[in-house]
Amino acid sequence: KISSPPIRNMGTIGGNLCHGEPSADFPPALMALGAKLKLISIKGERIVPIDEFFVDFYETILFRDEILIELIIPNLPPRTAGTYIKLDKTHNSIAIVGVAALIGIDEKEICTYIGVALGGVAPTPIKIKRAEEILLGKKVEDSLLEQIAREVQEIVNPITNIYASDSYRKEMSYILTKRALKESFNNALKI
Repeated sequence: KISSPPIRNMGTIGGNLCHGEPSADFPPALMALGAKLKLISIKGERIVPIDEFFVDFYETILFRDEILIELIIPNLPPRTAGTYIKLDKTHNSIAIVGVAALIGIDEKEICTYIGVALGGVAPTPIKIKRAEEILLGKKVEDSLLEQIAREVQEIVNPITNIYASDSYRKEMSYILTKRALKESFNNALKI
């Protein structure tokens, strides 16, 4: 559901990231995965967590003489599953709200991994770091998923534009985060 076929055939994930679009689909998914980016210039290379890559609307930490050469995605624990839910106006449009969620569990349904990130709800894509404090190492329960979704609703800082109002984006951030967390957990149970 990203753009049109000609653009999908020419574009790259790296180019999409470097563009810095706050409503792009890839950044939240990669943030939830805990990805890192390898950047290189004639001065050397550096590796940065993807959630530190975006600075403002269409702005990243890339220096003028730097390029993105590698996307590093760590191995996830066993029994980890996720989902990406995108609210958009049309089939190929940018996300009004995009939510990526991953949950890993052990045999007792204790959370071994949690990654939640959103796009379209702030000047940059955002990773919800509080989700780890709330759920990691605890038995996955609806009340904790609800708590994460409510935290998201408080953290997001959306704008009003031709696609949606800020209040609508805030409400949908809560609803879609809760839905994405439950779907991820249910998928992890099936592994």
